[in-house]
Amino acid sequence: MLLLTGTTGYYNANIVYFCYVCKHFQELFWIRMKYEDYEKALSTPRLDKYRQACNGDKNKALILYRYNIKLCQKFYGILGVLEVVLRNA
Repeated sequence: MLLLTGTTGYYNANIVYFCYVCKHFQELFWIRMKYEDYEKALSTPRLDKYRQACNGDKNKALILYRYNIKLCQKFYGILGVLEVVLRNA
């Protein structure tokens, strides 16, 4: 998943643009998303956990969600190597 930071003009907060893959999986295009769009794409229960952690602030919830994605990305390489080591053990 590709992420690009920016403002939507809707909540005046820095959030991310999700990069979606077209039908040919070659062309990429960027879509600006509002909080409600994130809820539709990711599910309300998933985002509610972040919103509750941010005392109901939707802007902060999206920022926290983005930080969580970036944190998880840092572990993917390590987990991939660990998986190969365990599989080959």
